[in-house]
Formats: sequence, C-alpha cells, structure tokens
Amino acid sequence: NYFGLNCKYGPTANVNVRRALEYAVNKQVIVRILDGLAVPANQIIPPSMPAGYEQTLPAQDQYTYDPALAKKLLAQAGYPHGFSTTIYTDNTSPTDLKIAEAIQQMFAQVGVRAQINQTSWNTFLTNNETGKQDMFTLAWIEDFPDPSDFLNTLFNTNESPVNNSTNYSNSQVDALLNEGASMPAGTARDNVYKQAQNIILSQAPWIPLVYPVYAAAVQPWVKGFYINPNLMDPLQYMWIAKH
Repeated sequence: NYFGLNCKYGPTANVNVRRALEYAVNKQVIVRILDGLAVPANQIIPPSMPAGYEQTLPAQDQYTYDPALAKKLLAQAGYPHGFSTTIYTDNTSPTDLKIAEAIQQMFAQVGVRAQINQTSWNTFLTNNETGKQDMFTLAWIEDFPDPSDFLNTLFNTNESPVNNSTNYSNSQVDALLNEGASMPAGTARDNVYKQAQNIILSQAPWIPLVYPVYAAAVQPWVKGFYINPNLMDPLQYMWIAKH
C-alpha cells in the first residue's frame, strides 16, 4: 500500500516537498487502522520478493516519522506555511477513507491542508491514469515475483501516466531499468534494481505505507495450502485428506 505524490504538477513537483511529506507520515497509525494486519513499509520492493528487497537502505532513503523535519523541508522548498491540496482515494474498502483521513490529519500537523476526494474505483482509476491527481492512495500486487514488475512498471518514464501515475521521470533510473530488463537473473541484475530503487526512494514519488499481512483459516484435512504472494489459491497443489 502506498501514497502517490505527483512529480509533475503542483507543490509536490518539488522534491523537497515530497521528502517533507515522507517525514510527516506515521505508518504505525496505518497499521492500527488495518487492525495490525500489516507491517510498516520502508521501500517499494516487498520483503517477500526473491530479489531486490534491501535489508539496509542508504541513509538518504530512511524516512522516519519526524514532523519537525517535515516543516523544515517545506520551508526550504518555499512553503513555510504549507499549502492546499487534494488527496484522491476510492471507496472499494472502508479502510481506504480511514487511511486518507489519517494522512490528512498528519499533513495538517505540518501545515499542509488537504481535502479528500473519494469516488468509485472506476472513476478513481480513470482519473488516476491521466497523471493529474495531486496525491492518492493506492496499492500494487505483483503480477510475477520480480523487481521489474514494481520498478519498471511503476517508475519508468515510458509508463507515464497510466501505470506511472505520479509522472516520476529520471533518465538515470530509466537507463538502469532498461538495462535490468535484458540481464540474466543473478547478483548483478539485483544490484541494478537496487540502484534504481535507491534513487527513486531518495526522490520520494511514493510514500510506501505498509505491506499487508494476510491470514487464512484452513481445516487440518486440507493439505498443500499456502498463501501465494500473488494472492492466488494454489489449487493445483491442494488435496483433501480422508477425515
């Protein structure tokens, strides 16, 4: 689950504004809203990914909850009294609005005045794919377990604005992502994606919020079940024991 910040339009086109908003968000509050079925996220790649997840991020990418620093960065960016903006979200789940309202309150503490625009999923997604929403709540579930499915799909310039709806664009990141796309699996390729992620995180087009935690109740006579990171039931591996 992440919070997107528009890198092309409005105050969030300024990288210091985006970094300020990173420090303004208390992710533990989001965890509580989700009844503890989540852990705070500190990067784009989830910890379940076979490659690309970084156990230790560079210092410049380690955002902690620090409202005082957020105010300082906003002042440096030319917004000592904050600014007005809109948070876009959908009504798919009751928690969507609760998360948006929680972030709205956190932003208010550093002087950023945000109204919330909540619509149906189809309306929200259609508008989001124009790349013109100020900031928004959204999530990404991997299509396949590879860092390219996150980084290339959501941050390559050529994916703007439909998938890359924050309009993030960086020529060095594009070069790394394009290089990684044609490399064989292995440490060298993993390092290319880590370099790309580190640059992206330093420029804060996203506020990674949480990694959801899923639970399943399974009868003891159902065998072979496991929770797939792609959220598909592993029916081909399951069987029913005599009971």
